[in-house]
Formats: sequence, C-alpha cells, structure tokens
Amino acid sequence: MTGQAPVLRIGGDSTDTTWWPTPGLRPPPGVTYSLSPRWLAVVGLAPVPGPFDEAALLLAALILLVFYRDRLRRAWREAISQP
Repeated sequence: MTGQAPVLRIGGDSTDTTWWPTPGLRPPPGVTYSLSPRWLAVVGLAPVPGPFDEAALLLAALILLVFYRDRLRRAWREAISQP
C-alpha cells in the first residue's frame, strides 16, 4: 500500500468479538467469546518465550533480509523522511 501509513494490528478478529463479562452488563452485539478467570490461568501457564521463539524470530528476520531487502530499505527511508 504505497502512500499509506503502516498499520499494526495485534490480535485480529477474535479480539474484536471477545469481552470480559461484567456483572449487570450484557455482552455487546457481535461478542462470541467471553474471557474467564480460568482462561487467564491457562494463559498464565503458557511457556515464557525462550530459545525456540528467538530462533524463529531470527529465521523470520533472515527471510525478510534475503527476500525483502529492497522493500525494507524503501520502507525505512519513507518512515525516516516523514515528520
């Protein structure tokens, strides 16, 4: 998308349709998933990022460097030149 500001979106569609139930309130329209203390406990047990995650990031960086070097260079130049 040339000429447009980059957009960073964390989560995706599932975050748009998820909510934390609040006593006395109804879920907003379109909500399909409710968070719970149990859900938070399960997520809290998820492994902390470690060597495997770092290796995956290095591999992704290498792929970007090899196959998208020119695009990345242009993007950095455009980002630096914007006020």
